[in-house]
Amino acid sequence: MAEFRATGGSALRRGWSKIDVYVWILLLPALLVSIGLWERSRNAATLQLYGGAAEMLPGTLDELRKIAARSPMAMVEQVNGDARRSVPASMAVAEAEQVLPVAQRGAFLARLRAPLAIVAMIGGSLALLGGAAGLLIAAQAGRTARQSRNQLIASFSRVRHMLPFLLGAVVTGLAFSILAIVGFEMIGMWFWSRISGGEIKLVVIAAVLACLAAYGAFSALRGLRDIFKLNSPDPMDEAGHVVREADAPGLWQFVRDLATRQQALVPDAIVVGMDGGFYVTEHAMKLSPGDRILDGRTLYIPAPYLEMLDEEELAGVIGHELAHFAGDDTAYSRHFTPIYMGLERALEVMGEATTKGFAMYPAFRLGQHAIEQFDHAVKHWGRLREFEADRLSSLASGPRAIAQSLVRTSVIAPVVTVTLEKAFAEPAHGERDLIAEMVGMVREHGWPDVSEHLEDHAAHPTDTHPSTPQRIEALNLRLQDGLVAAATRPPIGDDPSPGARLFADWLATRRTLSGDFCAAAQSAHDAHRASLESAAAAVPQEEVPLYENSGPLIWTLGVIGTLFGLGAVAMLPLFAGERPGDVSALIITACIFALIAAAMIGAAWLLIRSRRTPVFLFTPDRLVVKRLSAPLSWLDIDAFHVAAGYRLETKFLVAEDAALPVAPGFGSRTRVKRKRRTVTVFCYGMRKLRPNALSEMIDRYLSAAYARRTLEERYAATPAQAPS
Repeated sequence: MAEFRATGGSALRRGWSKIDVYVWILLLPALLVSIGLWERSRNAATLQLYGGAAEMLPGTLDELRKIAARSPMAMVEQVNGDARRSVPASMAVAEAEQVLPVAQRGAFLARLRAPLAIVAMIGGSLALLGGAAGLLIAAQAGRTARQSRNQLIASFSRVRHMLPFLLGAVVTGLAFSILAIVGFEMIGMWFWSRISGGEIKLVVIAAVLACLAAYGAFSALRGLRDIFKLNSPDPMDEAGHVVREADAPGLWQFVRDLATRQQALVPDAIVVGMDGGFYVTEHAMKLSPGDRILDGRTLYIPAPYLEMLDEEELAGVIGHELAHFAGDDTAYSRHFTPIYMGLERALEVMGEATTKGFAMYPAFRLGQHAIEQFDHAVKHWGRLREFEADRLSSLASGPRAIAQSLVRTSVIAPVVTVTLEKAFAEPAHGERDLIAEMVGMVREHGWPDVSEHLEDHAAHPTDTHPSTPQRIEALNLRLQDGLVAAATRPPIGDDPSPGARLFADWLATRRTLSGDFCAAAQSAHDAHRASLESAAAAVPQEEVPLYENSGPLIWTLGVIGTLFGLGAVAMLPLFAGERPGDVSALIITACIFALIAAAMIGAAWLLIRSRRTPVFLFTPDRLVVKRLSAPLSWLDIDAFHVAAGYRLETKFLVAEDAALPVAPGFGSRTRVKRKRRTVTVFCYGMRKLRPNALSEMIDRYLSAAYARRTLEERYAATPAQAPS
């Protein structure tokens, strides 16, 4: 059996990830079951108390009424536990009449919420069993998957079919358990006590939690139904054109000959594009332009390599890809890879859905954990697939051709990337040949340093490729100088390139692909420009002032100051009739009251004056801040933060190369910290504007300023393209 080594991430991170899984999948459901048991025990005691009283009190009340009818003042003995007391019969009747409805209501509510405790236990148990089963099945499947590729396919298929049901059990159990627990406590809080203001808040919070749990259950179950329709996963996107046999008869014959020599299946379609690397897939593919959907076996060929590889190197690369359609690898390519990719994408969508309901998160962690059990096996068998594909290809093309093609493609890839990045940044209008530009770049500047790119991995949608030195070593060759020199020869020799020999009109194909790439780049630029123009137009040109919402504080200070002032005035008539010592105490008290009144009213007056000046004055180019020596340019603000507490705090981080304004000294509510390069503004809220709306407004003005600068720098001299 092959040796497996865990890769990626520290041991601490892996340990915490396991703890996180166990907490959400095992501990949380177990906690809910425990709460359900506790609630059931509490409810049994409550039912015994209130139910017993409700059964006993009617008979007792009849007896008391008979006694009271004969002699209202006759003394009867009341027993309450160990306490005993004697009361008149008429009083005992009145008390029993008050207690009886309470006992009956308590008994009714105890019976009403008894099923909720059972639902909480059943729901928690369902989630616990589903989670535990999922963990065990995933662990067993992960171990089995390491034995062989066939075992990987079989075990993954079992997990894929069982996983939706297990996740559904976890989501359903958690949601209904939480809903039952909250409902149980809500009934007790609402009906069994006199509710104070604080308890009303708890009832409201409980009601909100119950609604969230119900919504979480509905959203999660609906999401599971939609997410795990894996029989028809979404097609992968690719830019390119289908190569018809009339377009490239030589290429089709070349591929058929390679497939025959390697006893591999011939692809149903060949797609040629400008970017990426060689690959084969049986996953559905959506081509652009045109949004055509391809099914079946597809071979993707990047056109630039057809100009810079020789025919032996091309046979080695394509032969490697066709080897994935030979022998047992065909089943792996057809039945495992597309579904594995689809499940990973489904879990990504499921992770996004966890924001809609917390009941979804444990199921998401279980699904994620299940996939992680296959990661090491997938990487291991994927690497072995690549080594085996190299071996099979070498049988038809020779080991040296494979090794030379690996080195050659490793230096072609950065040339293609640089050329396409430059073309994307400045898409030219009119006819263009990007492949010729790549060849010209190599002729002018030479190939990149081979040693810097040998560890690069081939571009592939499901990359499990080993590094180039490992693949060459597996072919029993060494990366010697002769191999590197052969692979770094000039881009085009004396003979026509494979593209020119294999395509009916290679130049037209190159220009078509170049035109498509430039058109896509221009479309992306137009969309980017439109989004920038939209952001720039999102703020008004006129000044927008924001005033402090100090009205409530002014009224509070004014009322308190007035009350203290009235208290000081009310003490004046008392001075005449008091003894000298008492008069002194009254004078001191009156003076203190008067000082407090003056301070309060003075503070209110200062706030009244201050509120006439806006705290912020928003303009398209800058932000004027109250009590700041100079305005802040939006382009000088690197970040900001708005925090709401007992007062509103707005903090700006000023860029290092920007001039930092000055704020008044001690006592100011606008502060500048030069070492941290922050400007902080404190106030009592904004008039008619909530904190989150203020944050959105600042972000909108920042985005508009940066959008205008980008438009001026990038598009000032370029008119907008009219839509075709």
